[in-house]
Amino acid sequence: MAPQSKTTKRRQAAPQWLSLQQAAAVYAVSTDTIRRRVASGDLPAFRCGRRIIRVRAEDLSRLFHEIPR
Repeated sequence: MAPQSKTTKRRQAAPQWLSLQQAAAVYAVSTDTIRRRVASGDLPAFRCGRRIIRVRAEDLSRLFHEIPR
């Protein structure tokens, strides 16, 4: 197995960022639902520039979790 370079390690450690539309599609909810969760503080979001908003996939999975049977 070949050793990994530093850039490969950094790329793997970086969080996966999703747009609000992508986040809504993953959990089959509307973008308005995602926006409401961001506005209420339940879902951390980050603004990249003036209009682009991104959420971490990790934060999204914490918010929407499976209900045990």
